[in-house]
Amino acid sequence: MKLRFENSFETYSNKVTKCNLVMYINDLLGTPEQKLCEVTGISKLHPDDEWDEILGKRIAESRALIKARKVLNRFIKIGIAEEKTIIKVLESELKKHTLKLDNEIAHLNSLIKNE
Repeated sequence: MKLRFENSFETYSNKVTKCNLVMYINDLLGTPEQKLCEVTGISKLHPDDEWDEILGKRIAESRALIKARKVLNRFIKIGIAEEKTIIKVLESELKKHTLKLDNEIAHLNSLIKNE
């Protein structure tokens, strides 16, 4: 699985920094890249602190990344649940068709013996 992130920052009154982050995913199975989510992370200047633009951006980005990765985890868990369901259906179909195959082989053998 390949991830790509795009982010942009906005600063308000040298007190609040906002990181807008978009996460794209490519499952490496030939499907085109798709946007998985858009999230926002915010950092606010504490009244006792001095303004540090770089630190504010890093905090806001980290908060946005945490939100994005939580979305990714939910996406993966849903995919796992869907795959488990598909596997159960396929196993059931395999048993059914294996039984039909065995019956057809037995039928063919009985036809050949009766010639």
